[in-house]
Amino acid sequence: QTEALARRVFPEATGFVHVTLPLNQAEKDTLQLLVVEKNNEVAGYAIIDDVKGKDQPITYCVIVDEKLAVKSVEILAYREPYGGEIQNSSWLKQFFGKQPEDALRPGREIRNITGATISARSVTLGVKNILTLLRLVESRLPAHQ
Repeated sequence: QTEALARRVFPEATGFVHVTLPLNQAEKDTLQLLVVEKNNEVAGYAIIDDVKGKDQPITYCVIVDEKLAVKSVEILAYREPYGGEIQNSSWLKQFFGKQPEDALRPGREIRNITGATISARSVTLGVKNILTLLRLVESRLPAHQ
């Protein structure tokens, strides 16, 4: 599923590599990412994550280019009975081009949705966390080795 999403965002991709990156010395915490390649060079990364909605997890995918700018955010599984408006492309497009240094504050840079406040907040903070984490481990990502 991640590869299909990445192919939509990077139609010129020539390969995909699944990578597990240790985040600490003990290697207990890891980052699972899909490396998108074009002609044996890294074109970007795709990461799937879960955040907590009101009661249920929300599964989403963040796809970034090689400079860690957001190319796409996709909701893969929305399990709550209300608030599904966060799946609308008009809301998700707000993340396009955002980078780790950008402020992503719910209700400010990323607008809230009436009736989906918790979900919008959770996904916004989740995307920000992924971008921040990628910047922290950037020197260990495949393109930078």
